[in-house]
Amino acid sequence: MRLTQSQFEPVAITPTFWIVPSWHEVPASARQVIRLDPGLAFGTGTHPTTRMCLRWLATQHTQAQPADLNRVLDYGCGSGGYLLPLARLVGGYAEIIALDVHPLALRRIRRIAAAHGLANAKTIQSDCATGLPNGCIDVVLLYDVFHGLAEPEAVLKDLHRVLRPGGILSFSDHYMRERDILARVSASGRFRHVARGRKTYTFARED
Repeated sequence: MRLTQSQFEPVAITPTFWIVPSWHEVPASARQVIRLDPGLAFGTGTHPTTRMCLRWLATQHTQAQPADLNRVLDYGCGSGGYLLPLARLVGGYAEIIALDVHPLALRRIRRIAAAHGLANAKTIQSDCATGLPNGCIDVVLLYDVFHGLAEPEAVLKDLHRVLRPGGILSFSDHYMRERDILARVSASGRFRHVARGRKTYTFARED
């Protein structure tokens, strides 16, 4: 266990937002802290893609008003790498919806939510359609999922449907080249590319 602990140091997502293992002291510059231990939840912030996506989330949270983040959809959530950081960022006022095709992944999501008292988290099992009402989502996270979708165009169509006017699709997929990401997400005219981070691409829903 000591070897494992020695391998994990506090991770700065932004200068004031840190992920800190329970055995470390909180850095003096930290204003917002997530206590997250390896093995207790997937996603310690050490993977470059995870860190960049969390940085995007933190930036969005800083810029947004509470009314802008009523409902967030993590499409293809896997084992919940973004659940705890997202929950800490948005607080209790926003609903977090985790969707995945695998029931074991969703079972893990529910366990994490129960263990951390996340009453605002819910799950959906699907390999394509969300089943959500029109225009009910403010932000969709589509991280490292798109390359493996059986029906990618159908998924984009449904995400456009459930996003509110002006809603945001945050996209990252390290299996894809930038030109392919921009071409495929924008091809239908449903989404407009508005910003690029180091590992993330931000698309706005077109009416």
